[in-house]
Amino acid sequence: KHLRGGTGRRSTTSEKIRDAVTALRIERELGKGQILLRYVNMPYLGRGYGIEVGSREYFGKSASELLPHQVAFIVALIPNPSRIERTFASDRSIKDPQKIRDANWDEMMPNVRRVLRRMYEEGFLTQEGYDSAREAVTRNLRKEVIPRRERCGSNSYYVEYVRRHIGDFGFSVDSDGL
Repeated sequence: KHLRGGTGRRSTTSEKIRDAVTALRIERELGKGQILLRYVNMPYLGRGYGIEVGSREYFGKSASELLPHQVAFIVALIPNPSRIERTFASDRSIKDPQKIRDANWDEMMPNVRRVLRRMYEEGFLTQEGYDSAREAVTRNLRKEVIPRRERCGSNSYYVEYVRRHIGDFGFSVDSDGL
């Protein structure tokens, strides 16, 4: 669905069939490691595409250096990449910018905890590691996330789209004022 740009809407039956055929072709042509690498570099995470870009943008370090609670945060962004940086809250009666940020973070935290729980259930974390990561989510996570950089007056999906498509031509959307 991501490959054909069909996210954000319900797929038709014919699209689902084509998706299944595409998935079978991909499985035949690529190894599991290649499929995983392409998958983790596909989602838009609010500040760029892919896990590596997300880890550098949100935590200032490579994905291989992330702590478990930071990994859980990045993964929890996938279904709703703009949640923590929205300019509105789900409760539209909240108008104060700080209260909006707080409400959006409060909405994000159950998703982060759910990812951590799944990491534990799947054996990627010990009980001690899980407990430590859960504590870090509560005490540290929000402070660890680097504030969004201002770029070209906008950090939208569209600017990121342009950045991805002209990046190989030697310009910088950020510094060349495009």
